[in-house]
Amino acid sequence: MIAGGNMSKTIIKEDNGVKLFSKVKDVHTFDTRTLIFQTNMERLNMGSFNINKFKGIRIIPNEHSGFSYEFDFEYIDPKPWTINKESMEVIGKSMAMIHNYAYFNSSLISLNIKEEAYDSMSKWSMLTHPDLSELKVESVLKRMEIFMQIPRISTMLQPKAPLHRDFKPHNIISDGEKFYLIDFDFAAVDFISLEIGGFIVDIIDSGLDNVESFLKAYLSVIDVPILIHSVVDDYLNYLCTNNFPFYLSDSLDKDSLINLINHRNHSLDILWQNRDNVNDIIKNILYFHEIN
Repeated sequence: MIAGGNMSKTIIKEDNGVKLFSKVKDVHTFDTRTLIFQTNMERLNMGSFNINKFKGIRIIPNEHSGFSYEFDFEYIDPKPWTINKESMEVIGKSMAMIHNYAYFNSSLISLNIKEEAYDSMSKWSMLTHPDLSELKVESVLKRMEIFMQIPRISTMLQPKAPLHRDFKPHNIISDGEKFYLIDFDFAAVDFISLEIGGFIVDIIDSGLDNVESFLKAYLSVIDVPILIHSVVDDYLNYLCTNNFPFYLSDSLDKDSLINLINHRNHSLDILWQNRDNVNDIIKNILYFHEIN
């Protein structure tokens, strides 16, 4: 499976002959603390996995709200990369290193804290959009059926930490030699298990052997006391209770919205269908660790 970073949110510009990635965000909606978090992560030495370096920020006028932030980041010439056992091993170990650092240094990192327990589907009742009513009903019924069959997240035991919160293949680019994690816009404090589960969902179509390689690598490095056996159900709770992308119905065109809805439903379906398979992989890895 070929992957590549999502560069649709950025432009490439030159500053004194130096290429940079650049993007613009409204000053009223963007949390600049995510940039500080990204900069903190840059200090980690993860070998062939890196954090895209933040280079600068400025305020510029816009036509709507008055002002926007313009950000610059180190330019990387992106090359396609393959989701395989080798890349999953690198990314699994690197994600664990990031989680270790963020968890054990969380008191030094200021980010928005997600207070949701992901234990209620009440958000769905607040959605009203006549054009999407059929899709909404289909999505809610699908989620209710799954939600009633899984245990809730152990909110008192499952640890939280400052997280990227969109740590997916589409936010990892490669220059042909090294990997770079980009786009920290959604960074916040949340359950670590959700980031693990989210990554699994995005690679599961490439094969369970890649999921196994990722999890083996992650578990060989992680020091955070995660309830790893509940990662799949934790992410199913999130997918069931969160009403993305329906709440964006006023800001996206209908075709884009429907594509996102279908993608989200596919993520839910494929994780549910592979729930036992992934849980068996986790059990086998844990058993192997115990006997060694």
